[in-house]
Amino acid sequence: MRSAACLWRLSVAVGALAVLATAFGAFAAVRAVEFDASIGAFMDLCLRYVTPDPGAGPFAVTALGSLSVTVAVLAVRALVREWRALRRFQRTECPQGTVMVAGRRVLVVEDDTPRAYCAGWWRPAIYVSTGTLGHLDRGELEAVVAHEAHHADRRDPLRLLVVKVLGEAMFFVPVLRHLRKRYAAFAEIAADEAAVAASGGPQPLASALLRFGQTPIPGVVVGIAPERVDHLLGERPSWELPVSLLAGGLVTVTGLALLAAGTASAIPPRRCECVDAGRASLHGGDDGDPRSGWGVSPARRDPTPAPLPLKRSPTQRRRRIPRSILLREIVGCVHVEPC
Repeated sequence: MRSAACLWRLSVAVGALAVLATAFGAFAAVRAVEFDASIGAFMDLCLRYVTPDPGAGPFAVTALGSLSVTVAVLAVRALVREWRALRRFQRTECPQGTVMVAGRRVLVVEDDTPRAYCAGWWRPAIYVSTGTLGHLDRGELEAVVAHEAHHADRRDPLRLLVVKVLGEAMFFVPVLRHLRKRYAAFAEIAADEAAVAASGGPQPLASALLRFGQTPIPGVVVGIAPERVDHLLGERPSWELPVSLLAGGLVTVTGLALLAAGTASAIPPRRCECVDAGRASLHGGDDGDPRSGWGVSPARRDPTPAPLPLKRSPTQRRRRIPRSILLREIVGCVHVEPC
């Protein structure tokens, strides 16, 4: 079904634009503050992040950094939740055997309730319960397997995972969640089309859906989507693209990209003050005098070494040579020729 493929491409395109804009914003925020790997620099960076300087530039950096961190946290949380659900499914749904239906390998799970589904991200497999094998005839079973085989061939579980994570992470683009719901519905209709084509008509699939719906399941209400029934009756699914939501999402992504570009170009990289202060305290005092610290500050150090007084007695040489040079001679940094 072309509608499902178009919705998939549109969802991925909008999500990719949002991801690129967010990544650009994170780059602009990180570029605005340059710091070294030290505890003082990290604390200074946190202080700047929590209490930014007044002005549009620091506020933009804080906003872009907050958005980037929020998007990353939401994406990781969604991935972890889906991964745990998949692992829990793999632990509980243990196949008891396999059967071949219409040339497809089908895994059988022990359950009296009629169930059929496609699961797995990289290599999706078709699962049916023992109740499905007992309640459906051969034609109905082949239609159900053809439906699930279409999901497996197109890797619909992985596609749904991608659009779901994008919809939850990019919370500032509401059209992604709307597209995810519509893609899930159109994916089912596309699988129904494949089952109808494989069975030669809609009757086997419709009969199988009725059997699934009529089987009582304790605590569960089984329903059939009206769009799927209308499609089996020959009606095309009617759905209009939410132009307003799509336009709003594109405007939001464009504004985010422009804000990141303006921040990256307007705010030059700066270094945390705590790092410079720490280096100054290690290399010398404010005036750069070696006698007031452990040495000359790297920014104020004279690249040309001072001439050493030669041809003097050791006593006169020790009196006239600065103590810092004598210390360097002791540690082996400077070699002074004797008289």
